[in-house]
Amino acid sequence: MSKAVYQLLFANQSAYSKVRYELVRETKMYVFLREITKEPPYIFRVHKKTLSVKGIKEGKNGYQFDVAAARILKKV
Repeated sequence: MSKAVYQLLFANQSAYSKVRYELVRETKMYVFLREITKEPPYIFRVHKKTLSVKGIKEGKNGYQFDVAAARILKKV
């Protein structure tokens, strides 16, 4: 089973951006996305209605950081 792929655009990105994110987990309120091409992977927690984004670095020295709100979240 392949994972769902999303396009997540921030205010400073073009609608033609090729960056894609794979779905890690989904809850009633949030989607958790990981950029397909980045290493080390950060997970972005995106609120479905407000599109506010929180970045999460997992692992031994994991932490959370604020990210600018997104303007578009759509399944591709």
